[in-house]
Amino acid sequence: MTFAVMRRVVKLPGVFAAWYGDDLAYTESLLVSPKILRKHFFPWIEELVGIAHAAGFPFIMHSDGRLWQVLDDLIALGVDALP
Repeated sequence: MTFAVMRRVVKLPGVFAAWYGDDLAYTESLLVSPKILRKHFFPWIEELVGIAHAAGFPFIMHSDGRLWQVLDDLIALGVDALP
């Protein structure tokens, strides 16, 4: 369902970027291991990034917490910004 929503949102007038938020970490560490994120969550993010980029929009992802362990992964997935 999230993919369908993203496909609709990028077609709306006035949209100039795709924003997605999901907390992956807290102040000390990730909520789950990088292995779990890479296997179960990042393919999903990669699809959302692809939808946004295909529409010509940057993909902005918000997550609280310490993301250092997976920062390279997020960059490789095509995440354009982490505010």
